[in-house]
Amino acid sequence: MPSWARIPKILYWVPPILIFQTHVATVQHVGGRSMQPTFNPDTSLKSDLVLLDRFSASPLFAWYGEHFNLWKSEFKRGDIVVLKSPLNPRHRIIKRIIALPDDVVETLPPYSEKVVQVPGGHIWVEGDEPFKTRDSNTFGPASLGLVEAKVKYILWPPERFGPIPSTPPDTSLLGRVMPAPPHIKDINELMRAQKRASRVRIRQDS
Repeated sequence: MPSWARIPKILYWVPPILIFQTHVATVQHVGGRSMQPTFNPDTSLKSDLVLLDRFSASPLFAWYGEHFNLWKSEFKRGDIVVLKSPLNPRHRIIKRIIALPDDVVETLPPYSEKVVQVPGGHIWVEGDEPFKTRDSNTFGPASLGLVEAKVKYILWPPERFGPIPSTPPDTSLLGRVMPAPPHIKDINELMRAQKRASRVRIRQDS
């Protein structure tokens, strides 16, 4: 069979491959130092290779699961996601979800407000290396519509192959978040509830 005769067979597989990479899963290098030590923990020029789960982050996946009552698509605090940069939608960034809609976050510089409540349909994302990242402390809450994938596994280097930990190396990141009780949506009411809770002492029986 001449080589040109194989072209239709090769082209036959192009659309399925593109659909798979766009909507199901793909492999990507992680550049930069903003997610150290989770990714690229050393200072070498080599970058980590990770597996991206695009399907579970897609609106189609969420609609299908909820429409047929099969599953509920949701993001969790600690998830690492790929999203379009709110500062430049042509760029993709990898950050960790610190807070979910209605959560209250103690921000870090250079954010202008010390405390912020994440609005509905948004998340608060940060890099694991706070001194080398541009994240929500720069651009504020990020729309969930910007999220394109969840980062699931480290594929390379082989000595660190495995699933991504959902807990950040610096656990104080999540300690700055006050999850929103389902019946409280106003930030002032949340702060009053937190203040009331801080005045309570649990008696320790000997």
